[in-house]
Amino acid sequence: MSGVALRAVRPIAVIRGEILLRAKATLATWRRRARERRELSRLSEAELRDFGIGRLEAIHEARKPFWKG
Repeated sequence: MSGVALRAVRPIAVIRGEILLRAKATLATWRRRARERRELSRLSEAELRDFGIGRLEAIHEARKPFWKG
């Protein structure tokens, strides 16, 4: 052989399906982050202490855009 690696050709439908699955997972992650950050911003001081964070940390996290981890 000439040393050229052969790659398996995947059907376009498989590739599209994988892209859609990744997009769906990304959207689910973004929705979860947005919900969690909304909930975090509504917690009381006592609830925040239970999590081991202060109000400023909660505000900082809650203000992050949903697409940022």
